[in-house]
Parts: sequence; C-alpha cells; structure tokens
Amino acid sequence: GTDVATVMLAEVLIFPSIRVTKGIMDAASVQCAMPGTFYSQENCLVVQRMFSFTLGRFLAPPVTRWLIHGHGRMSYMLAQLSLNLLGCATVFKATQALRHLRDSEGRSRS
Repeated sequence: GTDVATVMLAEVLIFPSIRVTKGIMDAASVQCAMPGTFYSQENCLVVQRMFSFTLGRFLAPPVTRWLIHGHGRMSYMLAQLSLNLLGCATVFKATQALRHLRDSEGRSRS
C-alpha cells in the first residue's frame, strides 16, 4: 500500500497551521519591537528572511527527499507533525510570556 493519504493529511494540516502560527508570532514581534535596538522590526525581518531562505528553500527539499526515500512517508509525516507541535508549543510559550509582560506592565502603571 501507499501512504498517500497520510502525506496528504499531514500537508493539509501543516500548511494552514504554519500560516496561522507565523501570523501570531509576527504580530507579537511587531508589538514587542524596540526601534533603534537589536530588537527592531527591521532586524526581525532580516532574521526571518535568513531562516526562510536557508532552511525553507535550501535545506528542506533535500532533507525531505532523504527522509521519504530512506525512511518512508510515515516518517516524513511524523517529522512534520513533530515540527508542527514544536511550533504550537513555541506560540503557546510566547503568548504566555506576552500575557505575563502585559500583566506586570499594567500593575507597574497602576
């Protein structure tokens, strides 16, 4: 049998959730940016582009081919699921940290 259904399910779940995750993190980075410092919006954009071009466009295709060819589609699906869960955990921790910062900032102003 083929694992086409598992690969398609993984792709259908991964891409929309990656877009949502990126949107949440982009909004948080814009909100927390500090102009004139290392944490400016411009530097954030440069770092995002660096990772996007090196990891997403240069390294991902050969790694994907190696993983599917050497270990099968189920391994590819599990690797994608793991990365997606890691991304969700990152967003969860980041939003938790932002909430904590906002709460402490609100208390200091009162």
